[in-house]
Amino acid sequence: MKQLQKLKDKPDAEISSKFFQQSVKMFDPRTGNYDTKHERALCRMVSGLPPAIMLATDAYNLSRMMDDDPAAAKKRKESKIPSGNEPSGYERLFNACNVWSFE
Repeated sequence: MKQLQKLKDKPDAEISSKFFQQSVKMFDPRTGNYDTKHERALCRMVSGLPPAIMLATDAYNLSRMMDDDPAAAKKRKESKIPSGNEPSGYERLFNACNVWSFE
């Protein structure tokens, strides 16, 4: 809007020239194509997310450790399905085939 007010009394050729220069400004190799404020904010969010998740998990685990009843924990442990830390037969076979194929 400020551009229009400045160019109000100018000839049409000058007005179209100014608008054309403004429209191709982002393709000029001497100027940057983006504003770095957005990039910095995105980088801060992305780099700050993993530590925030770790801190939240630690705080949750600490609160559970301090407040849980040992009898309730034992009951939960007995009813819990094994998480599968030990590899299954298929995993062992797959790993053995990989080791043998790359020898």
